[in-house]
Amino acid sequence: MPEGGDYDLVVAIDMSDLKRTGGIYRESWLRQKPLLVIDHHETNDQFGDVNLVDPHAAATAVLMVDVIRALGVPVVDAIATCLLVGLLTDTRGLRTDNTTPAVLRLVSELIEVGGDYLGAMRKTLDAVPYQTMRGWGVALSGLQLKGRVSWAAIRIAEKQALGIEDHDDLDLGDLLSRVAEAKIAAAFIEMSDATVKVSLRSRQGYNVAGIAHAFGGGGHRQASGFSIDGPLDEAVSRVLAAIEDTLDQHDQRCAGR
Repeated sequence: MPEGGDYDLVVAIDMSDLKRTGGIYRESWLRQKPLLVIDHHETNDQFGDVNLVDPHAAATAVLMVDVIRALGVPVVDAIATCLLVGLLTDTRGLRTDNTTPAVLRLVSELIEVGGDYLGAMRKTLDAVPYQTMRGWGVALSGLQLKGRVSWAAIRIAEKQALGIEDHDDLDLGDLLSRVAEAKIAAAFIEMSDATVKVSLRSRQGYNVAGIAHAFGGGGHRQASGFSIDGPLDEAVSRVLAAIEDTLDQHDQRCAGR
C-alpha cells in the first residue's frame, strides 16, 4: 500500500490493534486516510476512525456477512465459501463456546447459497502440511502437563532442522488444546530474532485473553497469543506463572459465587 496512494478508505479486518497490520498501515498515516476496523477480538483497542467491533461475535466473518449484505452484494458461491472458511477457522470447527444456534443457522444458510462447506474443511482444518506434522512430533515429544496446564515448545534449532519458517505457528496451540486434563494450554515457538511466540488456548469458562493482553498481545477468551523476549526457558517460566495466577483468580471468583 503506497503512502499517498489513490484510495479512499483502508479496512482492517480481524485485527485487534494497529500492529496486526504488519506495517502495511503506518501510524503516520492516521487521520490522512480513514480507517475502518471490522473485528471481534475482545482485546480490540478501537484503533480505527470507525470501529465495527463485536466481541460477542463468534467470528469476524459473522460481521462481514452483515457488511456485504448492506452493500447490496449477493452472498453466494465463492463469497459464501470464504465466509465459511472464516467461521470454521475462527471457531476451531464450531467448537468454541460462542458457537451459538445463530452461528449454526448462518453456516446452514451459507451452504444453501452455494458455499462449499466440505471444501472449506478439507483445505483448512483437515489439511495439515507434512512439515507441520513433523513439527507436531517434535513438540509432542516434550509435551508436559502440570495440574490444569499443558505446554510444549519448539526451539529455533528444531525449526531450522525441519525447514519451518518463523511465520508458521504450526497451529500448535489448537493441537495442545485437545489435552483432556488441561484447562489452559500454551504453545511456545522460539523465533529467529530471539523472541518467543506464545499461543494460548483454554477450555470453556477459562479466559486467556487477559494473559495475552498483559504481555502486549490479544485475542479471544479461548484463543489468544503474543510474542515476548527470550530466552525460551525464561519465557516459558514467565508465562506459566501468569497462567497459574489466572487459574487462582478463576478459583477465587468461583468460590465467591
